[in-house]
Amino acid sequence: MNRPQADLPNHTREAAPERSYQRRGFPPTCVPKETPAAALRQSSIGRVTYVQLAQQPEAYRGELVTLAGTVRRAQRVTAPKNDRGIESYYQLWLQPEDDPTDPIVVYSLELPEGFPTGMEVSADARLTGFFFKRWAYMAQDRLRSAPTVLSRTVDWRKRTETVAPRRDGDPSIWLVLGVSAGLAALGVVYVYLRTKGEKRPQAEKIVVPDLSRQYSDAAVSEQSRS
Repeated sequence: MNRPQADLPNHTREAAPERSYQRRGFPPTCVPKETPAAALRQSSIGRVTYVQLAQQPEAYRGELVTLAGTVRRAQRVTAPKNDRGIESYYQLWLQPEDDPTDPIVVYSLELPEGFPTGMEVSADARLTGFFFKRWAYMAQDRLRSAPTVLSRTVDWRKRTETVAPRRDGDPSIWLVLGVSAGLAALGVVYVYLRTKGEKRPQAEKIVVPDLSRQYSDAAVSEQSRS
């Protein structure tokens, strides 16, 4: 089987800024868009790491390589005039699984339907593309370079959210609630019956002596003496 080939320009300079090779030759047009994505995946030399592409660019230039990681930025770009009828492409910033601190720039002709786009995204992806070169870009601290890969599309590995099953209709829940309510009712009845049968101690009656008669008798005796 003939391996797909990329029509890469032979005047590419390593670590050159993007605008320099856009003037000479538009990189995404190098990807054979007529070749099925499955054929490109089958022709890949295998999965490579960031370090391999960054430190050995000449060894991988023009090779079909496979990458995996998280896309952190996805922008649609209007393509300059070209002879292949490509009107737009996507620039992706891939955070590779093996080196989450340094990005790989990917130019993709297509994206799967519903793939998130914007300056800040988070989408797990796997892709096969042609390694092009190291691209120089200005980072926040200094001038850096990133490996550049040209792909036809990407395989989007959608994250599945784990949703706890609804238990509204689970009869076991209602059974537990019914038993709990029954036990509580029995406890209330038990306490009521026990307290009803017990004789409560009566308060001791306090007898207050009638002192009015004593004071009256003392007054009569005092008058008789006088």
